Formats: sequence, C-alpha cells, structure tokens
Amino acid sequence: MALSGTTNTSANTALRYLSQNNSAASSSLAKLSSGSRIVKASDDAASLAVGTKIRADVTALKQAQVNAGQA
Repeated sequence: MALSGTTNTSANTALRYLSQNNSAASSSLAKLSSGSRIVKASDDAASLAVGTKIRADVTALKQAQVNAGQA
C-alpha cells in the first residue's frame, strides 16, 4: 500500500502570514491599551531605561515639592 504525502504550500504560506499579522496586531493592541510606545524591554531597551529614570526623577521632584510645602 503506497502512502502519498502532499503539502499545500499555499495554505502553509497563508497560515504563516496570518500568524505574523496576528502577532503584529497583538503587539499594536498592547501598546495602544497601555498608552505607551514601549510595553516590554524588547521593544526598545534604551528608551525603556531612559523613561524609567525620568519617571523616577519626576516622582522624586513631586515628593520634594510636597515636602517643601509642608515645611
């Protein structure tokens, strides 16, 4: 009994493109819902580090302003 193997190359290609588009849509939705261009470190590690430092500085300055107002 002969067993023939066939593949549907077009279907495999379409599936690969569908998967890529789904991943891109998920990434875009995550960025949109977070309100940030950077959702995870792999998006842009350098900008994430700079943004984290700036947020920490802003928090420290806000607390210094509160402390100065209470003095």
